[in-house]
Amino acid sequence: MKTTHILRTLLTCAFFLGVLSMNAQNKIYVYKSDKTTDEYNIADIDSISFTAPASPVEVDYTKLILNEVSGNNKFVEIYNSGTVDIPLNGVKLQRNDGASEWDGTSADIIPAGEYRLFLFNGYTPAADLDANPANVGWTVGSGISAGQILKVAIVDPTGKEVSVFIRGDEPLPAWGSTTGVTSNTTDSYSRMSDGTWAYAAPTPGAENGPKTSDIVSPGYLTATPPPPAPPEDVDYTKLILNEISGINKFVEIYNSGANDIPLTGVKLQRNDGVAAGGSEWIGTAADVIPAGAYRIFLFNSYTPTDLNTNPAWTGWTVGSGISAGQILKVAIVDPSGTPVSTFIRGDVPLPAWQNTTGVTQNTTDSYSRMTDGSWAYATPTPGEANGPKTTDIVTPGYLTAQP
Repeated sequence: MKTTHILRTLLTCAFFLGVLSMNAQNKIYVYKSDKTTDEYNIADIDSISFTAPASPVEVDYTKLILNEVSGNNKFVEIYNSGTVDIPLNGVKLQRNDGASEWDGTSADIIPAGEYRLFLFNGYTPAADLDANPANVGWTVGSGISAGQILKVAIVDPTGKEVSVFIRGDEPLPAWGSTTGVTSNTTDSYSRMSDGTWAYAAPTPGAENGPKTSDIVSPGYLTATPPPPAPPEDVDYTKLILNEISGINKFVEIYNSGANDIPLTGVKLQRNDGVAAGGSEWIGTAADVIPAGAYRIFLFNSYTPTDLNTNPAWTGWTVGSGISAGQILKVAIVDPSGTPVSTFIRGDVPLPAWQNTTGVTQNTTDSYSRMTDGSWAYATPTPGEANGPKTTDIVTPGYLTAQP
């Protein structure tokens, strides 16, 4: 009897849909027992079913494991340690917090128990990577190096890191730093069976071999260190961007407060920092700006050379240069991620950072903060109070907060 009712209902639905279609009707109405009505477009109805839709399958992304990272042959290997295939739609493989990354699509899967390779720019086919069965065409922009501070992470679709390898000790310097980094030009960073990492002979697409030596100078981390807790009662708003020179390639910060300010976890960012394609400096527990003091940060290609003997320079440097002829953003960001002082060369609506179209250039003066909080061009005074305005900043002007 129940089967008869179901068939009758289906035939009735089919009949009505057919009649409505033949009569050029485009909507169907469902009148419910609570006296309300649901309206549907017939064109949107694909099928009618009395069976509830299947629940989405829960994917355990923690079974995706970084297994081998080769700065010499320029590949990263991921292993699916689970018993079921893992779809990679929305999964990312990131280098240095997204300085370059691969984004998975619905077509990308790692079968249970299998390895997959990701090739970076400059990969070495001497390892037969092109013909390796674990190479299915997944590539990542930018290269990786065996002689740099490096982070590689698998990030699940929610943005959570599920497997991380970092070449570097705490406190971490900037990604890409080569200072004091030893380089092994033969072996890969390889995950051992106990979850530790060591150097081992490259085995792309296969189980890792035995350890050849330890990873030292620096060592490694398997999780991103949490940001250091900021000291209590620090007023970071007293840190003020005071002078920015796209000609001499420096930024000056002034501590306008009555107390020394520790810079643990504070960032000086150019163009929204490394993750956005810019550059940044990150303060450590050793970094402090005394009350009433100026400090300068030197960028690549700074001039003149005597800036490195200025008493306001204590060794703080930022990768990449800054230009007086580009759309530019410089910001001081406190440990919570809040910008506390910002300078932007550009008008609303802002074009892309580093855009040069229509940007006039003053090849003599700095962007300088005046005593009333406005900005103007003035003669460079690194490490000292700014001088008087020489001219206004125009074409484009400036902003002191992100629009």
